[in-house]
Amino acid sequence: MSLDRPENRDLSPIKLLPENKNWTWVNQSGSYYLQSDLLSGNGFKHGFFTKRKDSLDPIHLSKGLAEDVKAYYLKQIHSNKIINASETNQETPFQADCLISDNKKQSLWVYSADCMPILLADNAQGKVASCHVGWRGLALGILPRLIRKMEEKGVNKNSLLIAIGPAICSNKYPVELGVVEEIIKNLKCDKTLYSNNSQKIVEELRELGAIIKTNDKKKIFLDIKLIAKYQLELAGLETCQVTLSNVCTASHPSLFNSWRRDKKKAIQWSGIISRP
Repeated sequence: MSLDRPENRDLSPIKLLPENKNWTWVNQSGSYYLQSDLLSGNGFKHGFFTKRKDSLDPIHLSKGLAEDVKAYYLKQIHSNKIINASETNQETPFQADCLISDNKKQSLWVYSADCMPILLADNAQGKVASCHVGWRGLALGILPRLIRKMEEKGVNKNSLLIAIGPAICSNKYPVELGVVEEIIKNLKCDKTLYSNNSQKIVEELRELGAIIKTNDKKKIFLDIKLIAKYQLELAGLETCQVTLSNVCTASHPSLFNSWRRDKKKAIQWSGIISRP
């Protein structure tokens, strides 16, 4: 697999980790990764890793989470493509942005810088999914599509647990108005009540704090994590089924790579293991 690696490999101790309610920092041999209490409390082994990790290979990262598991990952393309884990392989990763487990003890991985790493678990059957989602993924409706795919596999969406990991925060993410328009087009498709009322969606997103005015009339601050949560709720999930990390990749250069901040290709991995 050929992916650009972070240049900063400093593994000195982190004294001040950002606080995140309902999430836990795990110290593993002097490096750190973040876990969602919602997922770990229900027996799902997973991790949202920082750039401060000795090994940046998901094969080795998997071994740090559990023994006797196989790692699966993708060549990500900012799409709404979703595949079964067994459809990709380590020699020639499939081009897509979301993996669904189709067997037990599968370790599913995505990489990110400012986009969202999203890990999903079916608490009833132990199935999992890993998803890479930026504004394009939101506009293409990858999350409601994922929920539908899981339901086709016999999953009851009421048993789903979803953790949205560290990503860029709104005050670091001004976007063109056209970006918001593309996202709203998808939201209109998913909520029949608003099919002809973009303004109603805009008002709700403003109330949530998902879109905030900037000093530039052509741009707006976008909170992709809040929009992802909103989109999942439109797909029928309850608020208690979704947990958000408040950690901002662009605000913590010692922990995370950020495309917006650094303008260079560098990543961190996030992964989850299907229950045996």
